[in-house]
Amino acid sequence: MSLFHKECTAATEKALDAFKIYIERNEKPFNFMTFDEVAENKRNMDFLMSQMYRENAMVEKNKQEEVVEQVLKKQKESATKQRMAQLRNEQKEVLDNKSQPIRQYLLDNLVPILTDGLLDICKRQPGDPVDSLAEYLFKRSLDVPYPDPTTY
Repeated sequence: MSLFHKECTAATEKALDAFKIYIERNEKPFNFMTFDEVAENKRNMDFLMSQMYRENAMVEKNKQEEVVEQVLKKQKESATKQRMAQLRNEQKEVLDNKSQPIRQYLLDNLVPILTDGLLDICKRQPGDPVDSLAEYLFKRSLDVPYPDPTTY
């Protein structure tokens, strides 16, 4: 046996002897870790209250996060709507600019002749107005000058 082991064994025997002497003098040892039902209930209530407080805090935090998410979502939607409206306006402007030559050509060459033809049909009131308008347009088509496409 080692010296350390002998010392531990001797210390253990001394401690056991001290316990024996205490038991012989005072009979039953007193347990200071007795179960106190009131204290245990208080500890349980404190624990439950702290747990409920943490759960309520988590619920409140989740609600606040949801509100923030909703606000951000609305902001994103409004920004998207503004961008879409701006894009629509830009596209309309581009289309208007591209269609301007065609409009000018129609106003110069088609609208006056078509208007005269419709007025003629209203005055004569033929049995078949579509055929009458077609004949009128064929007759007047020779009057339309062929414009230079670079001017429009």
